[in-house]
Amino acid sequence: MAAVMRMATPFRRRLVSLHRFVFTSLGRESSHAAAVRATAVHWRYSVAETEVPVARRLYASVASPVINVNEKPNNSATIDQLSSDSALADLLKQLDDQVRRWGRVDKEHVHRLLSLVTKHGSVSTQQSIMVLKCTGSLLVKESPSERNALFEKAKSVLQSVGAEVNVQVYNAMLRAKLENKQPFSPVEVLSELEMEKHLLPNRVTYQLLLSKFCEKGDIEGASTILEHMKSQNLPVNEIIFNALVKGHVTKGDISGAKAVLTTMSESGMDPTADTYKTLMCGLAEKGDIAGVQECIKEAERASIKFYGRHLYDVVVSMASNGQNEGIDEILSQIKEKVSRYNQDALNCIFQLVAEGHDDIAYRVFSAMDHSRFQGQPGQSPCTTLMRIMIIKGRPVEKVLEIRNKLQTDNKFSVSLEEIANLAFHYQHSGYALKVLEAMKKEGCDIKQHYFWPVLKDAAESRNVKGAMEAVAGLVKCMEGKDDLVVGTIFRWAIKPLLLKGEPLETLVSGVRDAGLPEAEVEMLKIAGLLSLGKLEEVAKLINAGTKFSPAILKSELVQSFSQSKFNSVELIKVIQAAQSQLPSHFIDAQSGVLLGNLKTPLTQATATKLVTEWINADLKLFRNFEKPVKLELQRLGVASEVIQKMNSLFVDQLQEQISTEELKKASIEEMEQRLERSKGFRVPILERTLLLKYGRAGMVEKADSLKRVLDQRGFIYGPDILRTLGTLAAKDKKNLEEALTYKQQLETEHPSFGSYAILVLHIANLQLKAKKFEDALSTMQRFSSLHLSNLQKSGAADGYINADLCRSLLVTCSEEFEAAKVHQLCDFLCQNGFVKEDTFSLANQVMIAYIKKGDADEILAVLENYITKLNKAPQFSEVFRILIEKEDADRLQKAVDLVATVSGEMSTLLHLVASFIECNKIRQARKVLETPGLRALTKPLTEACERFLNSDKEKELEQLVECTKTLQGIDRDEMLLQLMRLYAKRKDTKKLMEVFSLYEEERIRPRPRTLRYVAKVLESQGQHAPFEVPSAEQVLEESPQPASSDTLETAAQDAFKEKDVAKIMEIKEKMDAQGEELSSKFVTNVARFLLTRKDNQMFRKFAHQLAESGDTAGLLAIRKLTLSKNLDQFVHQRLFLAYLYKNKIEELLDYLKENPEHLSKYLTMTGINLLNEKKPELLPSLVSIIETHYEKSDKSLIAGLLYNFYMINAKTEELDNLLEISCYKR
Repeated sequence: MAAVMRMATPFRRRLVSLHRFVFTSLGRESSHAAAVRATAVHWRYSVAETEVPVARRLYASVASPVINVNEKPNNSATIDQLSSDSALADLLKQLDDQVRRWGRVDKEHVHRLLSLVTKHGSVSTQQSIMVLKCTGSLLVKESPSERNALFEKAKSVLQSVGAEVNVQVYNAMLRAKLENKQPFSPVEVLSELEMEKHLLPNRVTYQLLLSKFCEKGDIEGASTILEHMKSQNLPVNEIIFNALVKGHVTKGDISGAKAVLTTMSESGMDPTADTYKTLMCGLAEKGDIAGVQECIKEAERASIKFYGRHLYDVVVSMASNGQNEGIDEILSQIKEKVSRYNQDALNCIFQLVAEGHDDIAYRVFSAMDHSRFQGQPGQSPCTTLMRIMIIKGRPVEKVLEIRNKLQTDNKFSVSLEEIANLAFHYQHSGYALKVLEAMKKEGCDIKQHYFWPVLKDAAESRNVKGAMEAVAGLVKCMEGKDDLVVGTIFRWAIKPLLLKGEPLETLVSGVRDAGLPEAEVEMLKIAGLLSLGKLEEVAKLINAGTKFSPAILKSELVQSFSQSKFNSVELIKVIQAAQSQLPSHFIDAQSGVLLGNLKTPLTQATATKLVTEWINADLKLFRNFEKPVKLELQRLGVASEVIQKMNSLFVDQLQEQISTEELKKASIEEMEQRLERSKGFRVPILERTLLLKYGRAGMVEKADSLKRVLDQRGFIYGPDILRTLGTLAAKDKKNLEEALTYKQQLETEHPSFGSYAILVLHIANLQLKAKKFEDALSTMQRFSSLHLSNLQKSGAADGYINADLCRSLLVTCSEEFEAAKVHQLCDFLCQNGFVKEDTFSLANQVMIAYIKKGDADEILAVLENYITKLNKAPQFSEVFRILIEKEDADRLQKAVDLVATVSGEMSTLLHLVASFIECNKIRQARKVLETPGLRALTKPLTEACERFLNSDKEKELEQLVECTKTLQGIDRDEMLLQLMRLYAKRKDTKKLMEVFSLYEEERIRPRPRTLRYVAKVLESQGQHAPFEVPSAEQVLEESPQPASSDTLETAAQDAFKEKDVAKIMEIKEKMDAQGEELSSKFVTNVARFLLTRKDNQMFRKFAHQLAESGDTAGLLAIRKLTLSKNLDQFVHQRLFLAYLYKNKIEELLDYLKENPEHLSKYLTMTGINLLNEKKPELLPSLVSIIETHYEKSDKSLIAGLLYNFYMINAKTEELDNLLEISCYKR
């Protein structure tokens, strides 16, 4: 057993035990109640005079009544509105992902969120909670007063859309006020809640009120809250104890604070890192650095690990209270305990800058580990510090001072160009121009795009003076490049101001006064006249020799034509004048001008006049414009004889290839009907195709019947039919002799035909089942010797079917033979070209055989071999489990080291955690989780949850969810949902709702799929959900969006630029191996890249790989791209498979139930068969959807799929029902 206790040690740098999270009832813990009473001098409450009473209701003017959490809400109207506008749901999802990944949100996103809420006109309870949550401490870049202003605005917006209020929304409001350090009276809140019978305070309400008392050091007031909780038998948890620690420290009672820690331990609840952090922050506020250091040592003695956020909070507390002397000591502790550059550090920096502590922010930044950025140009972390300082409007002198320190002390180069770009983007022109002055002193090159934001803002606010000041700065900085700035000035200043009604003369005078040379001023004048439609003046100026911008002329002539009241004569004059300056170079431009004008709303007469003038002027057009121009003329009703006259204008003919869409193949049912209508006449092509379809669909009786008819006629069977019939005999009839006959016929009659590897593999499978191992090898060896080159040429080894069949062979072999034979067969299949050597499913099967045998040395040898040869680690979680059970620490260490080389350290450690938990080694699991720098990866954790859920291992799943809750980047919603699924499986609604209550307590936003799942479980138990239930469409649209590793994402971007398909797919495989879920951005980029290259084969392979890995989010992202009809259908079909592999097919079936018209998009025979294999209990649900909504779907396709499925699986009764329904409803 001692060896087991040592097993976790090698997997960490510094390991300490995590805290326990145990709910303890106040009523049952008399010692705790006594301890709390001992800390209070009196049991009375006094209100500070400065406090502002809470409004009687959150939204006083809300017309609709406030809902009771115990009443069933009316959801229909809300859901209809939400389904009509997904922008709000998309942004909420994005913010939720940001909170989980970075622990913060930006005020720009919150403003946009409020704008969308206003536009949408309604909001659900969960959305209200998320809105309010985003106006509190998550706004780390804002000061408390700025956050509170946003909170007040949010309240106003929610009030204006009639947002309903339950106790969860009320709590979110209280929490925001608490985090923003806004005064409110807990006593008045309690009084108000007592009067509002529909708002029943819950445990979270009391936690918040107690925290408010403790914020001021009012222990007596906190005690009154504890009494309320005791009277209602509400449990006391870690949050309550932490608040009491805060209260005692604020009051100056350090001994009382430490007594709370003792009380926690006596109550069966160990103090946690958060508890000690609360104590340290209180001590830091008073400048007691020695006390902080003592707390750190005491926590270490108690084996409590601090994360970066705990110590960074201490730094913020010190800075906020002017206790700057001891900050470097805390930073040294952080440097020692936190091993990487992380978001906690950035959040600390943002908070410090927001409160004006620039120098301390710089000290925090300097203490961070920047090693990951060394040697990576363009990835300086300093930009983040510069950006927040500029956003908060810190003095330019201070920004430049910090910039110089960064370059001197940290060896990071921060260019003034970057700072200028940030200044123009986030600040006013005067601020930015000061940066430009510094740039000019250093001899930097000034870029014109720095000025775009300033010019845009001035134009939008119709601030001519501000725009001209920016133009003056632009001209000054771009001296000698005046012709380059004309486009910028026109696009961002002149044109928008003209559209707002500013006189052209004023603007021309302004740019002249700003120092722009006269030639460029005239170019802007021409551009302005074009924008106003004054074509006659433009023609005169150009004919007079005035310079013009060809690019502006081309883009503006389309709009100018309509502005000039369709004056085709003047339009022609302008083009002719331009041609005189640019004779041959203007043909493409004028071709575009004509086509662009024809696409605008023109009358037949106007179009005819324009074309006639064009013909008379003999203005040439490029040949590739001929077809679109003529189509537009036909649409506008221009006479054919006029169109015919244009033929002489087209020059430089460019040939076009016209692609045609493939014809849709008929279903078996339709072909049978057509054959029936032939009334005995021979239709060989139809019969041949139908026989192939029968064979491929496994319709044995129909295939045999049709073959007998064809035999009587002396039908000559081609190799493709012989292959299909042989496969039917082997796969569906299980007739080895008949299958061998067809194989022999192929060899003798069609010796050059080599595309029947599938038939050979099916025959080998039958031979293995008959315990004829050598015969199976001989059959495959003969085929390989005859047709190996054909296998290699056709790429059969790359196919999904071959890989699946080869895996089936190994499964059969493992059932009949020992592990060595399985390994031998696997090598044989690879060496003889039937499957790629790196096919992971085969390696998995071989490992399963060795694991079943149980020899640890053989298992490790095979694992190491596959890692070396394939760079993959099959079944490694099972290997971990076996070695842990054997208490073999040395071999476990070796296995972990091997797996980490391919799966990455983080993914490997998370799998190891799950294996320790599965083996009931909780202590070792916790120690691994304390590895510095360890962050959550969704994929390995979800896989572990699924394994425990499917095995009905309640204790193990509970431990995994509890142990990982403080892990950085954890998708807590996903973990809690898995636990609720287990309780739902056991019909334990009480435990399920206890888990659901953690969402509010831990401030987690439940995704729509979570809410809908909980609602369905409650409904099945005769209960109703105390929240609005999202629609099935919302669930489908908001799948978790993982974010891939920054390093791999950067490598992927480089591969895209290099157009290297192989490298892109290599990166994907590496991300898969390391447990990194592909981000939607990465998946979309790969798909778009393959579509651009028109590589449909690789696109289909990529989509299929996503399906097999259960990547629903990736496929949903691809679905939004512009796809051909065939590819769109393929992606939807893969999506069905992905939901099956992800074990979330219920979500898709739920969606199809509400949207039955999409059934035909998702369903295939493969999908139905896989559903029957993985979730047979859900097949009746799918059939029920089809039967109920038969008329709304593609009837022939759906009926054909089910017909084939029932025939293959000999489901006679279901087949009769289907025929009755389809015939009745046809």
